[in-house]
Amino acid sequence: QLAGSVSGAAASVTWSGGSGAAQFSDVTDVNATYTLTPADITAGGVTLTLTTNDPDGSGPCGTVSDQVFIKIDKLPSVFLSGLEPVYAENSGIDYLDGFPLGGTFIGPGILAGTNAFNPANAGFGNITIRYTYTDPVTGCTNFTERTTIVNPVTNVDFFVLEDNRPNASGFPQICANQDNLTLIGIPPVSDGYDPTKFRALSPELIPRIIFDGT
Repeated sequence: QLAGSVSGAAASVTWSGGSGAAQFSDVTDVNATYTLTPADITAGGVTLTLTTNDPDGSGPCGTVSDQVFIKIDKLPSVFLSGLEPVYAENSGIDYLDGFPLGGTFIGPGILAGTNAFNPANAGFGNITIRYTYTDPVTGCTNFTERTTIVNPVTNVDFFVLEDNRPNASGFPQICANQDNLTLIGIPPVSDGYDPTKFRALSPELIPRIIFDGT
């Protein structure tokens, strides 16, 4: 947004310069908007000129112009790394890296004021994390974003096929004289990735669990 001014007998003004008239919202508006072009940014600056009309034609007054040079500071290049493409909700905390140092991470699962991403606090589905950095010399701010997916932990259960009699607490119960029993996992093994299997937590049970592939 430009902020030109005119006084005296002049009745109109015209903006020029930069990358041409097409970049001005209205070349006759003292408060016109100028849109930068890639060429302007590459050059590092742009010179604009505001010119008045000739207020008295053939009289002693003439047109008057004034120039302003606008320096263009390039945005800092910003990078974010360390975010995995997929997490489970019970995955451990990941510590992300932002470059240049000194920026700020925001987004679901980010522990406020840190670079720590905790999937358990992020929610499920597509999650976007943003790293923002402000150049202390130019004051220019830029950011970058990365997306990950947080999947909910699968609810699992099992029952005894031959004797499905849970006790009052909901745990399976069997008799000591029963023969081999079949443990049925929910969801089935065929729905999961390897290793999906039963695992004994008590050492004495380890040799008694045999996996038959189902």
